[in-house]
Amino acid sequence: MDNNVFFKNLFDVTFSEFLTIKIIKVIYIIGIIFCGVGALFFLFTGDMSFILRIIAAPIAFLLYVILLRIWLEIVLVLFRIADNTDKLVEKKAD
Repeated sequence: MDNNVFFKNLFDVTFSEFLTIKIIKVIYIIGIIFCGVGALFFLFTGDMSFILRIIAAPIAFLLYVILLRIWLEIVLVLFRIADNTDKLVEKKAD
């Protein structure tokens, strides 16, 4: 993505271009990193026994990554619905 286009879209007050669609991959990668750090933090600083933390940390990591993926896919679906609605309106106007 061109930096000039990115910053142009970032400060576009008309919201004519969707920025979220272009940066969703970066948001997902950052989310996975945060989930991994959270799982490691839980692994080493939990209240339960270490054996239970070894079992629970990877399960919690996977659940949070799954929830993150579902949430981001819902966001993308909403943006795609908006795009398709705009296309339908333009087609109807013709």
